[in-house]
Formats: sequence, C-alpha cells, structure tokens
Amino acid sequence: VTIRRGVLDMNSDSGSWRARDTRDMRILIVDDCLELCALVTHFLRQDGYKEIVEVTSAEAAYEVIGLTNPLQDPRKAVDLILLDIDLPGTDGIEACRRINSDPRFADVPIVMVSVCADMASLQESFSAGATDYVTKPIRRRELLTRVGAAARLKLEIERSNTRERELLEAKRGLESANEVLERLSRLDALTGIANRRCFEEVLEREWSRMKRGGHALSFILLDIDEFKRYNDRYGHPAGDEVLRKVAALVGRAAHRPGDLAARYGGEELALILPETPREGARKVAESVRLAVHRLALRHEGSTPGGRVTISCGVATCRPE
Repeated sequence: VTIRRGVLDMNSDSGSWRARDTRDMRILIVDDCLELCALVTHFLRQDGYKEIVEVTSAEAAYEVIGLTNPLQDPRKAVDLILLDIDLPGTDGIEACRRINSDPRFADVPIVMVSVCADMASLQESFSAGATDYVTKPIRRRELLTRVGAAARLKLEIERSNTRERELLEAKRGLESANEVLERLSRLDALTGIANRRCFEEVLEREWSRMKRGGHALSFILLDIDEFKRYNDRYGHPAGDEVLRKVAALVGRAAHRPGDLAARYGGEELALILPETPREGARKVAESVRLAVHRLALRHEGSTPGGRVTISCGVATCRPE
C-alpha cells in the first residue's frame, strides 16, 4: 500500500486493481459563463488535472457523458462533474436529478456550483444526488479541496465496486468448485458411476418416495463371474478395464431419471430401479447380462465359454 497524491494505491493479491491518480480523472465543467469555465479550468490544470471538458448547457453535458446514448459506456465519459445550478434551459438541479436517475452514472460525483449557498438550494441539490458544492466567486483553495474530496470518493467507489466484483467472482468460482467436488465425492473413481455412498443415499431416498406413493422398488445386484481368477491371470490393470466396460453397460441401463447405477464394492455393481415391477427389473438384468456377453471379453479361467460373464440377482418390493 502506497500513498500517491493523497490517494491510497491498493492492490489485491491478484493485482487486478490499482487506484488511478486523481489528476488522471476526466472532469466535466457545465456552466454558461465562459469566463468562469476558463478560470476553473485554469485552477484545475495548475493543480495537475489534465483532462477537462467545458460545456455551457445541461443538454450539451448529456451528449458528452452519453446520457442520451444507452449503448455508451459511462466509464469512458467523465469521472466527475462540476455543475452550475443556474443554467439556461434545464437548470443544474434538474440536470443533476436526471443524471443520477440513470444507474450508469450513479457513481459519478456531482459538485454543484452556486452564487449563494442558501439552505433550500443545498437541500434540493443533495436530494437530487449532488455530492458537494462550491460557491461563487470561485476561490482556488475551496475549489481544489472539494474537487479533490470528490475525486477521492470516486476512486474509493471504484475500488469498492472492483473488490465486490472480485468477491462475487470468487464466490461463484468457489460454488462451482464445490459442486464439482460434490459430484466427484459421489462417483466411483475407477468406473465413473455412482459410489457406495451415493448408492446408499439414493436407496434411502427412493425407499421413502416409493413408500409414500405405494410403488414398487426394484434392485439388481450384478457380479462379474470368476473375477479373482481374471485378475490373477491377466493382471489388475486388465481387471480394472473389464470393470470399466461392464460398469458402462450397467450405467446405460439406468436410463430413466430415477434410476441409479453404482459400484457396490469390488467387482459388484448395482442398479436401483424405482417404480419398476419384478418382471421389468428381470428384463433389465437380462439385457445387461446379454450386453456383457456380446462384449466377448476373453477369460480363459472362466467356465463355460472362455469369456467374461456376469450373474445378476433381482429383488422387488413395495416399501412399507
């Protein structure tokens, strides 16, 4: 953290935000008196402000800041406005109110300029959204003090908004990462289908749901035959590949929203089939068994057939 021209220059850990120098801010002067505009510009330039724009009416100010163009980015317009109260046509208070009514300019400080600082005018100005005021005749020290305070306020708002956006982005990123972690915590790392924890949660939930509706709940347990012999003969990496292929077939069998395919443990896989009668569950089990048979995965240690096979058990009940 460093102090530069009286303004805190703060960097987040990511280095994504750095306060601008207040003298780099673009200031809009709105006054129909050209002599006063020239004097104010002179004082500001003496103090180091570089970008200064002068206009003589509220309508011209609207054009400069892009109030009449909803597609214009206000961040490219002005950072601070010095606005005379007594303008021809639309007066300064009404102009201030209109500018502040547009959310794009809510963070742009407006310093009112008035011949007299009577309480009624000041109260009306602040109600319209003004940040501060300067009285005529313009005194250099008062002008620079109030402009400097408004400029620092603008930078603080920018810093706060940027930090808020960063926190929101970090929050969204954390939520997204947590969602991913939650999904991963419910998946079996080897097969990519649900793990035992997820299986137990879904079974409990579906049991309660079927109990309320009086529907049948079916469960299939699938076991790869002679799997220990397969691992002993071909090695565990080959056994893992068989598990993945069989699990993929089981996963495709769980095609309805309430169905779940899971790795129950070791070479055992499971299917939860809500609202499925016994005969329907038997057909699903047989379709998976045939699909594994059609894979024709070689297994010399298995009898009969010399290929990988599975055995399935089916149970159906109406939870109560």
